[in-house]
Amino acid sequence: MNLIASGQCLREQQKNDATVSVLLLDLDDFRDINDSLGHDTGDQVLAEVANRLRSNFPDDVMITRLGGDEFALLVDGSVNTVRPEDMAQEILLLMQKPFDVLGNQLFLTASIGIVTTEETSSSAEDMIRALIWLCIEQKSKTRVAMLSIVRIGNVKS
Repeated sequence: MNLIASGQCLREQQKNDATVSVLLLDLDDFRDINDSLGHDTGDQVLAEVANRLRSNFPDDVMITRLGGDEFALLVDGSVNTVRPEDMAQEILLLMQKPFDVLGNQLFLTASIGIVTTEETSSSAEDMIRALIWLCIEQKSKTRVAMLSIVRIGNVKS
């Protein structure tokens, strides 16, 4: 799934008056892995993160890598009854387990932002921008994995 597909999905859910949440997962200090252990190791870590996400959430949760070390999870509230806040906590726990990659045991932390369509109007692009800003803001305040929530509202096409 890419941003265009996620925008189409968000607009479709708006037509159905469904609540949709987008979780943005940003791996902390991922550049250090690439710089110290090489891009092959970094690529394997990203693949393992994707595998963990896919194996721990149902098929109706759309998961995509946005680029670099960022992943997005799109959750349709009409299908999935798990609260996005609970999903975020589960993701943080998944990231705490060590990653065994190419002979290295790596420990990762992550930042997660959540945007939910509920209260005001916004485009899909505005939701993604809000998430990215949220993660940047979190990381400027602390290096510890945190959970923040922004409520944005119904998505316009």
